[in-house]
Amino acid sequence: MHIDHTPAALRKCTYIKYFEQNPEMLNNNIKHRFRHQEQYSIQSLGNHLEIKNNTFTLKKDYKLVYFQNYKKPFFWIKFKLARIEKDKNKLFVCMQSLNQCSEEKLVYIKNWLHNKYD
Repeated sequence: MHIDHTPAALRKCTYIKYFEQNPEMLNNNIKHRFRHQEQYSIQSLGNHLEIKNNTFTLKKDYKLVYFQNYKKPFFWIKFKLARIEKDKNKLFVCMQSLNQCSEEKLVYIKNWLHNKYD
């Protein structure tokens, strides 16, 4: 299983305990001025620590609708957005690389977001 891009709670106490036991891990992660290959995502660390501590529930349905490829036909985007409207179990939308979206699709998505969340 994997967590994907579904939001998960980040517990401060989990990080405090970990970094008290592993101070070099925090120092190594924040010492770089720009992104560096040795850095890790703090969210991923927290998720993995919670999984290790059996305090994270892994689910098959992540309640997420994920958009990544805007080269698909326009009806596919409409279908995915309609799925969110119909399936009340879908609570999260992850839209990657909207800059690669055609103007027509982008206008439709922006209007949908505006109507849904404004």
